[in-house]
Amino acid sequence: MFEVNGRLYEGAAISTPYIYLSAVTTEKIYGAYPSTGPFKGYSAYCTHTFQDIWTGASVFLIKPDPAKGTDAWIAGAKPVVVSGLQWLRKDIPIEDYSQNHKQWAAPIEIWVLKIPETPYWFVMRLSGSSGGTGTAPGSNRNPEKFARVVDLLHQMVASVKLEPITPVDISTLRIKPTP
Repeated sequence: MFEVNGRLYEGAAISTPYIYLSAVTTEKIYGAYPSTGPFKGYSAYCTHTFQDIWTGASVFLIKPDPAKGTDAWIAGAKPVVVSGLQWLRKDIPIEDYSQNHKQWAAPIEIWVLKIPETPYWFVMRLSGSSGGTGTAPGSNRNPEKFARVVDLLHQMVASVKLEPITPVDISTLRIKPTP
């Protein structure tokens, strides 16, 4: 990943001598497209959903903005050190969304890592629904699986490593941006 003129790019040396870059989707970082457009919500870099228990884990890289609600992500969060990194962890009681036709789940754990010396946050979020009782989808349907998914998220948090990056002078590279 590169930052050029304040914009993030994902890049790879696909064929020599060029490095092909594509701009990181602005919904992911800024929650808007284009970055100056109306706020629509942040997009996760990746999400995995366990449909039978209405639970999902998502990973975000965002540029926080209080006007876009990111302060709420850390309001009431507790500082936690995991694998030497200072995280902010927010726990939210799980609720039943099985009868909600507009929203199937809501965040129940939010882990925020403020990336030092950058304006960005790395965020891991667990969302879910208790599902009520009986056959309604949700964590109550299979509490053992739900506990394993929560443990999986905690293992993912523990696996995160921040490594120093040596700045690279990319002005000497022949770069062909991709559309």
